[in-house]
Amino acid sequence: MISSSIDNFLNNFAQHIFRRPQPIPDLMIEVTDKCNLACPFCAQGDLQRKTMDMSRELFYEVVDQYIQMGGKVIRPYSTGEPLMCKGFLDYLKYARSKGLEIRFTTNGQLLSEKNNRQLLEIGVQNINVSIEGLNATEYESIRIRGSFEKLRKNLKSLLDLRDTLGLKEPVIRIQTVLIDGQQNNDYLKKFRTVWEPFCDSILFELCGSQGGNIDHELGVISKTDRTVCKFFFNLLCVNNDGTVSCCCVDYQRNLVVGDLKTNTLSEIWKNQKMQHFRQLARKKKYEEISSQCPSCTSISRSHSQASEYINRTGTFPVSVRLSKPQ
Repeated sequence: MISSSIDNFLNNFAQHIFRRPQPIPDLMIEVTDKCNLACPFCAQGDLQRKTMDMSRELFYEVVDQYIQMGGKVIRPYSTGEPLMCKGFLDYLKYARSKGLEIRFTTNGQLLSEKNNRQLLEIGVQNINVSIEGLNATEYESIRIRGSFEKLRKNLKSLLDLRDTLGLKEPVIRIQTVLIDGQQNNDYLKKFRTVWEPFCDSILFELCGSQGGNIDHELGVISKTDRTVCKFFFNLLCVNNDGTVSCCCVDYQRNLVVGDLKTNTLSEIWKNQKMQHFRQLARKKKYEEISSQCPSCTSISRSHSQASEYINRTGTFPVSVRLSKPQ
């Protein structure tokens, strides 16, 4: 009873926090939708469009507009591997020259010594590296086309260079998606043993549905398990063609709320479509927003609570509906 009351309180409190949109959204920028890997739990391989890099002019315009809004941090990644973008390092230099903090996620395969040295010179603050598996066999069967040994070499290079230069940043976090066969306490312990020497921290995540784009055990999220999706209230994602989505996993662009060819970021953040989506999200009427939303694990309270529990305690909950790609 006490646990249930606490859960209800936290849920109501979270909904109160997200009742109003932030004055300035968190900003993700899809510098590219290309990827060098083919992971089974990622929807990037199902893209229905020709992949491309964001133009230099568009990236600079996005940065300039975001600064005018008062933005402080950008996340220059989304559906693809950011280091596949030919101008990525130049883009980061521009953003840092404007005083923005940079946080991005990579699969680590392109963190060569040359790229690592430039990332340190640019002054990137946070790098998240996505990894699954404890050894080459496991890793390469999940991160298809990736190399386990190359990844370890790249991470060691990044840490060694950072230490040699006496720097504290970038902070390096490894994040891993727990898929079938990995949802147990023994795996969590072994993963830490293998990967803690290569990072500053580790984040465990239950495999999700990637915004309803990947078939998932939970299927359509039950109405009793739904919570208010925070992304409608704190996030914009600028796609590589200048359209703007209100979801970080809008692979098929079903949640486009504006276009920088006709409106500014600030105008899009406050526009009628965003306000309408927020009203529906508050009421948890996700079917009226997009066909992908009802199956998105981001709106599942139990899924979010289970992931939080794993990272807080270092163990799996006694009872949890674990998820895996179908």
